[in-house]
Amino acid sequence: MDNKVIIKLSKDACKNEAVSRFFGTPTVPGEWFDDEIFGEGEVFVCQIALADYTDFGGYGLFPTDGYIYFFFDTEDTENPLRIRFFGDTPDTVVEDFNDSVDFDISHKEYSVIFSDDTANLPGAFVSSAELSGDDIILFDFTNADKELFRFLGDKKKIKITKDALKSLELYKAELI
Repeated sequence: MDNKVIIKLSKDACKNEAVSRFFGTPTVPGEWFDDEIFGEGEVFVCQIALADYTDFGGYGLFPTDGYIYFFFDTEDTENPLRIRFFGDTPDTVVEDFNDSVDFDISHKEYSVIFSDDTANLPGAFVSSAELSGDDIILFDFTNADKELFRFLGDKKKIKITKDALKSLELYKAELI
């Protein structure tokens, strides 16, 4: 069975704060600010609502509730990924998250359409949840809009081991 999930970026406005989106305004748990987990050079890339995502598979390794977040640390040249999980509904909208960092990243917000088929999905899209041996490719930006994701450089995939994903040790993800 093919559990690859296709994520299409749509220019349609997001319906509410706690939905899947790329760029723009994240909705995060307020407690993350209390814990000061964000570095000064972090920019928001996306949030994925797992309730929508897991409708298309995910090999049973993803929780069916909660959110996965992808941030990019502009000051860390070795491992700029900051992938985090939150198991509840986030409560804090951060309108200007990317404004404080001088970094060339889109400020336009893109809503997300999930599919298991690339047919009828023109435009920018990324794919994810592709099985590769003991690894899961969380995101594959190979076919995505190159201008939107130019900050990734020549690395176009994010991988993690199945075990790390299952135990939600998302800090072990790598940009390859």
